[in-house]
Amino acid sequence: MRKISNKCLFALLITIALSIGSAIQVYAKKLGNMPEVSVPIHIRVDNNQVYIADNQANVHFYSIKGQNLTYQKQIAHRGSGPAESPLIPSLFLCKSYLFLHSIGKCMFFSRNGDYIKEFRVSPGIGSLITPVGGNIVVCKKTPSKKSYIFDFSIGECSTKKTFELRKTIYVGVLNKLGQTGNKISYNPFPSFIFHNVFDNKVFVGDSTRGLYVEIFDVNGKKINQVNLEVERIKVSDEIKSATEDEFKKSQYWGQFNSINQIVFPDYFPAFCRFAVDDGKIYFITYNRKNPLDPKDKSREIIIANWKGKLLKQTFITIDPRGEYDPFYINKGKFYYVVDNVETEEWELHVEDIK
Repeated sequence: MRKISNKCLFALLITIALSIGSAIQVYAKKLGNMPEVSVPIHIRVDNNQVYIADNQANVHFYSIKGQNLTYQKQIAHRGSGPAESPLIPSLFLCKSYLFLHSIGKCMFFSRNGDYIKEFRVSPGIGSLITPVGGNIVVCKKTPSKKSYIFDFSIGECSTKKTFELRKTIYVGVLNKLGQTGNKISYNPFPSFIFHNVFDNKVFVGDSTRGLYVEIFDVNGKKINQVNLEVERIKVSDEIKSATEDEFKKSQYWGQFNSINQIVFPDYFPAFCRFAVDDGKIYFITYNRKNPLDPKDKSREIIIANWKGKLLKQTFITIDPRGEYDPFYINKGKFYYVVDNVETEEWELHVEDIK
């Protein structure tokens, strides 16, 4: 039986807010159940191999054989020893190895799951460490009085197993909401600044600037910029009301409402996630076809090439009850998890992005 997530109330209610969906426009296919997974946090897929990190700091290996999902093994688990993660790890696929970063620790595994090596890093070195070629990208999130500063720097790992950051490649700013009276302001549709690494390139996306991504090479040199023109979508009174209604259905509503005040933006941010596949950038937006129907779970996806040309706009399916980013795009296919409340197991589904 699947374990119930012990994530904080804040993260739980974010997923409730995301559950207001729209019509499913493409047909999905179930690949199989994942009873071994507690709550999926990160999913990566490549060459019919599936890697899943869950909220217990476990990393599970599955294979896709034909149209079926087959469990293989578990690597890494919570702990402080070799091949153990003190907290939920971030999971990255590199050309010849698997990279895990948790607070104070970086670990390397082969693509088959064999432990290779690890090294310790100061917890303050950065909020996220990502390999890119022979270098690394460090994203530091620094709070100030009214905002959060995101600093993306590139450098290398020396023979002393310490990071030597050579240059800052991008700085972004997210404003804090502060308080409303004696309650903490909470925005169910926040902006994001984050990055992806693909093909020895760094992609930094900043939704405060629209459908905006800057692309850097392995040494941190800017090689291109994507900035698509999109129509801003207003957060209507009907959407606000529907969102609040979904929050109130939660058993945690009273607890949440006692310390938080929902504050809606006037307009949706341009996107809430983005992914990179071979030659393409996929912007996942807050837009839905039927935003007032809580049973629908699709999201608009806007696809551009790395040169900034708009290719298509369509819809994909997302089950918002997962946490973090329990989905992945690989070779034009969208892989995502579904929480089957009847069997109390997670399922892996796939659909073609058409």
